[in-house]
Amino acid sequence: MKAEAEKLRGLVAQKEEETQHVYGRRIKEITAPINEDIRKSLEAFAKARGILMLLDASKLACFVGCDQESTAAIDVTQEFIAEYNRLKQ
Repeated sequence: MKAEAEKLRGLVAQKEEETQHVYGRRIKEITAPINEDIRKSLEAFAKARGILMLLDASKLACFVGCDQESTAAIDVTQEFIAEYNRLKQ
């Protein structure tokens, strides 16, 4: 009985691992075209505005100042989102 329970636990663990792998692969398949579209749109957005480099301000906020006010002047997130949504309608 105990051996059967251990065997079932192992089988469940294996199925969970397989499911996570399949799920992860499917998520990548689905999101890859969206991510690519956003990347290309962001590159075009930056080029049109003469922006040479885009950084993730949420990860680098303390590089220019640790408060939102310090990063607000260089944050183009909302402007990009508005432009992207306008072009995709």
